[in-house]
Amino acid sequence: MKKILLLAMIIGIAACGKSDDELAMEKYESADSAYKAGDHALALAYIDTLNAKYPKQVNARKKAKIIELNIKIAEQRSNLQTADSMLRISQEIFNNSQSDFNFEKNEKYQSEGNFTVKGQETLRIANRTMLKPYITEKGDLQIHSQCVGRTGHTRISVSSGDRQEDSEEIAKGNAFNHIYTAGETSHQTLVIRQNADKIADLVAENASANIKVTLLDANGKAMTSYMMSQQDKNAIVKAADLSKKLKTLMEYKHQRDVAERKIEVFLHSLAQYEADENLDKKEK
Repeated sequence: MKKILLLAMIIGIAACGKSDDELAMEKYESADSAYKAGDHALALAYIDTLNAKYPKQVNARKKAKIIELNIKIAEQRSNLQTADSMLRISQEIFNNSQSDFNFEKNEKYQSEGNFTVKGQETLRIANRTMLKPYITEKGDLQIHSQCVGRTGHTRISVSSGDRQEDSEEIAKGNAFNHIYTAGETSHQTLVIRQNADKIADLVAENASANIKVTLLDANGKAMTSYMMSQQDKNAIVKAADLSKKLKTLMEYKHQRDVAERKIEVFLHSLAQYEADENLDKKEK
């Protein structure tokens, strides 16, 4: 008799238990309620649980996917709005900072132009040993070490007091180590990219002090050195500032583009899931 009662209780409990389909649908309904209440984080948490615990309950998961995609679209639209707003601000800041710069680009040889500080036009400084800053269209800062006469350096060292920053080593034959002759005079340009920002920071922090530039050969031996002029120090400070502003501008452009692409992808997926949902309803 006891066995019969125990068996009846087990059967009764089983009969009262909910199926996985029902439990999955409850998770979906909880996610839907949270979504409609504006609690996107809670809605996504319910959807994660649904996907993890009920992988075979396709119907509930497809319905939940529609909620998930709507949340993702809303998030990306918010990101797009923020990026657009910051883009307009950063564009205005950048535009207002361009008055001290020229834009140089040789359409025949260059795919990307550069911003250079006014007063440092190529023809005006062709015969000077100096550091000239460039800002690429993407906002990257470069410092060109120009040398007239004794050429052959592969690295520079910039120092002020106890502070020192060295450029990366740029070997002879490298595309960024260019030696040429104009008339009877040798010229060299070393294009510093990797450590340009560090050198610019040193110059900015010591713009009112003496700054020494030493040209080093492949063995690390000093070939020559000179003190930077105040004009050249100011040029690097201005260029570093413009570089940061342009990088900020480019970053907001990137954020805007990413948000637009994601919205497009999510909308396409949403349309497919909604079409499947409507088809399921018709079949029922």
